Amino acid sequence: SVMKLLTMKQVCDKVGFCRAHINRFRNDPKYAYLGFPRPVRIGFKVLWSEAEVDDWIQLQLGTR
Repeated sequence: SVMKLLTMKQVCDKVGFCRAHINRFRNDPKYAYLGFPRPVRIGFKVLWSEAEVDDWIQLQLGTR
């Protein structure tokens, strides 16, 4: 299977949160417990693994 990487915009579209909220998940220790996937930096781009984002969404669905 091919690993797909997502941009910030694509992550926002996929999870339904704005850029600021995704950045809170990344940088604010209060949100660390959510376990949001960490991005990978390639050159000047910050990208997320689509599979990791999908897994995170599934995990959230399982906790409701």
